[in-house]
Amino acid sequence: MKSAKYIFLLISTLLSLSVYSQKTLQLTDKISGKVRTFKIGQTVHLRTSETGEFEKAKIQNINDGTIVFFHPNEDEPNTISELSLDQIHSIRKMTCIHKTSQIVGSLFILGGTYMMLSSASLADVTSPSKGTYIGVGAGMFVLGAIPFFKKPKTYVLGVTHTAAIK
Repeated sequence: MKSAKYIFLLISTLLSLSVYSQKTLQLTDKISGKVRTFKIGQTVHLRTSETGEFEKAKIQNINDGTIVFFHPNEDEPNTISELSLDQIHSIRKMTCIHKTSQIVGSLFILGGTYMMLSSASLADVTSPSKGTYIGVGAGMFVLGAIPFFKKPKTYVLGVTHTAAIK
């Protein structure tokens, strides 16, 4: 009975150590020294060349010198690529603030569009001033569109940030 407790303790210790020993991708800002850490399972947008476009990818595995990405493309079948740090040009990651502001902005866009389209029915019959409703609706629409023009921070490897696998 006593040896079963020790075996259980040993197995639980080894499992907890394996969880904490996962490799991560760390990007360090060359100027300020701030470190941004990416773990397995996070979704990022990456670009492999300077002229290429950002692709959505999910980090599947981090090896000693390479990172395995899963690309959920709608046009092509789902692909997996293994890239070294030298092959990655830049990484872009949306924060929770970006996602939340885009959701709220979408609601403002919908509300503003509704107000502009239904301004004739919202205006009072005795005072047909639907210009006020059109102006307020246009303001809501523009206010809702602002978060979509704010791009998340881009980490350019080798230029603004240094990458290391830890």
